[in-house]
Amino acid sequence: KSLEELIGLKNLMLLNKDEQTILELLVEKKGQQHLVADWPEAGIEDDEKKNFVQSLVRLDTSYVGGLGAYIDKARALLASSAAGKNPFADLDAELPEGESLGDSSEESFMNAEAEGLKAARRGVGFILVAGGLGER
Repeated sequence: KSLEELIGLKNLMLLNKDEQTILELLVEKKGQQHLVADWPEAGIEDDEKKNFVQSLVRLDTSYVGGLGAYIDKARALLASSAAGKNPFADLDAELPEGESLGDSSEESFMNAEAEGLKAARRGVGFILVAGGLGER
């Protein structure tokens, strides 16, 4: 079904061109009809519908290739997983050497902290990933 058939012309007219385009892509080309399956008629919850579609537009512009590419990649990964393929099969895990700085009262820790603060002032950034299960 077309987007217009699913949500009605009046609902469609609530949306600007970018909003219509992303919904058409998702609903008509990517099989995501569930996104609009329970939309009430125009005049009911219009602000909520607009906010939802605006969030889709933002997501579309924030993912390289857009939501269409995201869906395609997700489907390919799921199919690969269902077929028992492991994308990491040819890789070997290695434990980096790293450095132990001891506790925060030791000189090596204080020196490293001072160097880190100097680098941060110069615009160097870093990311600390928590966890440890390897899921990131």
